[in-house]
Amino acid sequence: MGSQKDYQLLESHIESNETAIDAEEEGEEGEDNGRKYLLTDRRLLWLTRSDRGRETITVKSLFLDAIGTVSVKQQKSKEYDEGYIVLGAMLGILGFFSIAFMGQAESEVQSFLLVAGLSLGVLAAVVVYEGLQTKPGYVKVTIKSAEGERTFEMELAGGKAEFAKAISKTASASHSPAKTPTRTVG
Repeated sequence: MGSQKDYQLLESHIESNETAIDAEEEGEEGEDNGRKYLLTDRRLLWLTRSDRGRETITVKSLFLDAIGTVSVKQQKSKEYDEGYIVLGAMLGILGFFSIAFMGQAESEVQSFLLVAGLSLGVLAAVVVYEGLQTKPGYVKVTIKSAEGERTFEMELAGGKAEFAKAISKTASASHSPAKTPTRTVG
């Protein structure tokens, strides 16, 4: 089932006096899995699909005026680690020289140099592999009630921080501003 049909289904759940603000989905762009979200001026709606023998579609919503706090945690993506790559290269060179000089060493030392060279080569490969690993960033939104109970949590791909900000701003706007006393300083 395509994303567009899912968003149309979500939109069918909003009232005529509600305004859709933004929509997003879990996962990376182009993937058609995970929850679909629709943010209105009054609610956050989400759609979940499951297929256990037969397809089930669940639509839930959270009224924004019931929210006490919105926490947005953004983890940036991890790039290549040049330090690990350089360390791996140095270990590889040491392993290579250990094996290369094996022929010039005495027979008792040759077996040690062979084991050391192979060990350094394997260690170098592991260190370089770890240095080349990247981790995608993510945005985690945690919503708590006014009593402090965790009500809802979502995790989005790192490039979707604007949707998390929209939730926070809309939740703030859904509460009537409290009358705060003003004090003149000076």
